[in-house]
Amino acid sequence: MAEPALQLERTEFETAPSRAPVFEVIPGGGETSSPIGNLEAVDDTMRHEADPYTDVIKVSDMEGDAELVAKAQRNIKTRLVGGLAVEETVQADKKPIKNTAESIIWASRGDAEGNAMLSANIGTEMREQAYKAGDVITIRLQVDDDDIYQHGQRMRDVQRNAYQLASDDPVIRPRTEAEANNVPRMKRLYDAGLLEDNIYVRFSMCAEDVPDEKLDELNFFSSTKSMSVQAAYSENGQLFDEVAMVAGVKEKGGERHDRRMVERFARLFGHSYEGMSVPEILNDGMMIPKKYIKDGVVDIVRIMEEDEGTFFGRDVPKQDYGEYKEFCEQRAVRFDEDVASVRKELIAEKDKLITGRELSEANMLATRRLSKLVEQKLVDRAFSDLSIEPEVFGEESAQNLIRARELSRLGEHHEAQAFMQVARATAKGGSCPAALLKIFGGEIAESAAVSKENAWAGTDKPARGTCVNCNKRTKVGVKNWCKGCIKGHCG
Repeated sequence: MAEPALQLERTEFETAPSRAPVFEVIPGGGETSSPIGNLEAVDDTMRHEADPYTDVIKVSDMEGDAELVAKAQRNIKTRLVGGLAVEETVQADKKPIKNTAESIIWASRGDAEGNAMLSANIGTEMREQAYKAGDVITIRLQVDDDDIYQHGQRMRDVQRNAYQLASDDPVIRPRTEAEANNVPRMKRLYDAGLLEDNIYVRFSMCAEDVPDEKLDELNFFSSTKSMSVQAAYSENGQLFDEVAMVAGVKEKGGERHDRRMVERFARLFGHSYEGMSVPEILNDGMMIPKKYIKDGVVDIVRIMEEDEGTFFGRDVPKQDYGEYKEFCEQRAVRFDEDVASVRKELIAEKDKLITGRELSEANMLATRRLSKLVEQKLVDRAFSDLSIEPEVFGEESAQNLIRARELSRLGEHHEAQAFMQVARATAKGGSCPAALLKIFGGEIAESAAVSKENAWAGTDKPARGTCVNCNKRTKVGVKNWCKGCIKGHCG
């Protein structure tokens, strides 16, 4: 059945005013306006597994890749978080901006690049929390002799932070290591001029053979088991990276088809992912000539699911992929005011989050606070925005959000807000795997995931400290939650 929310959204945007997104999303859609939309399309009748394309290259097979990978792994594993000197505090006196904490500092000074980077991080977090499947994002990247940058943030630092703050869980660690190799590979292809005529394609699938409860604990989204399809290319020297979120199941609880789609795509272009683990596939991207991919990442998705009868992995009617890409970009415009609001709040909380703290702690707190603020904005927005599925906030929050929507339609607005209060308090958002951050050798998830009943227990005289849920300086229980968060009135 078609999802009514999708049709509602199309109706809304037929009359919605056009505004430029806060974060850079490239206007596109259709064969004439896409950055690579003028490329000649390959006739579908040519696409069959008996005649694979011989000019497609696995990037890991290229000469010199082993040395590049070794260098990338050395980068992410040096200067361990726990080894930083206690007196080392965040300094943002010179660029490039290295992390979220420094983007807040620069933004607080009115710096345009700091504002752009912070807005981009917030906007991306919003889209990734709101739409676990059926979204397309185009990111404009900058390149110099040394590295790739996004809004002034050095990707080498992004990869190091991701590795050193990520969970040590055996499901997460190999993915983090694999992802670290792909940015320097992208730069190598760009520097050689190969991305003018080719697209660097990677697949980041949901973890396999892991119970749904564990997936949700690791911040995957078990309902859709989505993967990200990533496609990097350059156009007249400008580097782009497109990302499409594709569901790995047609419906919640259904049979997974993501591996089947990815393996079929690889076979079609003369390569094999059979027998490879999810991290191994992520670490083994392909360079495919643009002449075979007429409209970037959405054309990759179209080819992947030709035999599945799905649309972005879901059991919904097919649409024009180029038009849907444009729709996704228009849909993101609605988040502009929320992006600006979260940015303003993070700047206002700069001293509480950053000032006087060690670099790693400040960035961890800033990243967690950004995600929490985005989550709360989205819960409120989802009350009336039917394109946001309640399940993205977790089962308990979803049940209350659905009930609040029903009561609102019946005109019972006061009762609806009571359910919305519970939906906010019980929401469990988050955008991507590896969300279990560690700091100073301990998992903050141990205290952050504790039940509300136990959070305040164990002490008659709560000590003053910082709540791990909302970062407020106040009296906290033995698990470092403040009383407001325990009751659902804070954070």
